[in-house]
Amino acid sequence: MSDVPAASAASGRGTRPSWRAGDTSPLRVPLPPAGPAWFPTVMGSGILSTLVALLWSEYAAGLGVATALLVVTWVLLIGLTAGFVRACRKDRDFVGAALREASQRPAWGTVSMGVMSAGSAASTVLPAWSEGLSGVALGVDAVLWTLGTVLGLVVAVDFAAGLVARLRKVRSRRPGPMGLEPGGSGGLGTPTPVWGLTVVAPMVAATAGCTFIPHVSSTAAKVALLAVIVVCFVVALALGALVFAAAYHHHWRREPLPLALRTSLWIPLGVVGQSTAAIQLIAARGSELLPESARPGILHAAHLYGIVVLGAIGTVLAAYASVMTIAGFAQRMPFGTGWWSLTFPVGTCALGAFYLGQVHVEAGWHVASGVITGVLACTWTLCAVATLTAVALTRKA
Repeated sequence: MSDVPAASAASGRGTRPSWRAGDTSPLRVPLPPAGPAWFPTVMGSGILSTLVALLWSEYAAGLGVATALLVVTWVLLIGLTAGFVRACRKDRDFVGAALREASQRPAWGTVSMGVMSAGSAASTVLPAWSEGLSGVALGVDAVLWTLGTVLGLVVAVDFAAGLVARLRKVRSRRPGPMGLEPGGSGGLGTPTPVWGLTVVAPMVAATAGCTFIPHVSSTAAKVALLAVIVVCFVVALALGALVFAAAYHHHWRREPLPLALRTSLWIPLGVVGQSTAAIQLIAARGSELLPESARPGILHAAHLYGIVVLGAIGTVLAAYASVMTIAGFAQRMPFGTGWWSLTFPVGTCALGAFYLGQVHVEAGWHVASGVITGVLACTWTLCAVATLTAVALTRKA
């Protein structure tokens, strides 16, 4: 989901495509090394595994597909982590650049989401095989959720601090779009939807964290966990609104989005889908701690939020992203890890629809979730084939 130039910065690779004159293949571009830039593959695989298990685990074929995707998710998670550690051991400057450069912040946001996605997939799929695996799966999920939440909040707060510092710096000068200079914030460049990767992770943490509430025994612990979840929700929603408003404003009023970043227009759907799922679970779990008279109002508000945000805003954003992406493919948009933006954000919308149907007992939303998951399966397959092809071409070069 991160763009190729940003993802390759830490490796010292150039950002210009490496094809020769006359070569119009959309797959001949520099690929970043194993590490944060590739974690969108973990995100997309993990959420597809989770959705297939949620929707079709009662069928042997569905459980088999979910399990296969879970294996893929964990192989990617372990392999990319090992590859990044190996690269850091060989070159100390590599890890320094990955941590210092502002252009790497979106990539670290995907690491946070990838880690949590792998944990959620494990805690959803493994208990479907055997109840005896529930405790282990939940423990693994809790560890990964904690790591992902801390990393996601650090990335989001760090990005927000850089943005505020930049805004203060330009107060005495003529500001650019949304108060930002054309040069962007702290080396991130001009505002694009890729910036959103720095703020979506806390919303993922909010959704995933709700699954632990039923397993917490004491009321005080439930309240504390719910407070963390609400903080994550508010941080992601507030920063997401600012970042995406700046990105769309710049895209529509200042300059068109570069061809290679067309798929990043799907990233805002990550906030749309995850916030819909999160608010349903927060309302359902949180209302249990409130007087019974307050529960209907809270659930109704969550339902209304889902209809407006997912049903209305999400539909418009998805339609616009579809048109722009199809046009990008027609113009031979080069392959990059950003293509995986076609997976996880779509999956979050399916997840939001699933929990709307589950919490409010509305079959129509479950049908919508199944349809969106089918779309996700298609985009995941497209990205997987394109990735394998790109890697094969790179090795031959």
